[in-house]
Amino acid sequence: MGIGHVKRLEAVLNDKTNNLPELVCEEGLDLVAQISEKTARIDSKAQKLSSLAK
Repeated sequence: MGIGHVKRLEAVLNDKTNNLPELVCEEGLDLVAQISEKTARIDSKAQKLSSLAK
């Protein structure tokens, strides 16, 4: 559910017809990248925890 909103936000920020200032798009895309990196780290740790729990 949440990651879908991030992908939608990324699509809006990448759309050149969005009428947003370029700096807003750049900063927004940077934040989207940070969210993606954190999500990957969380998923990795969740997998490790799951395997330890077995």
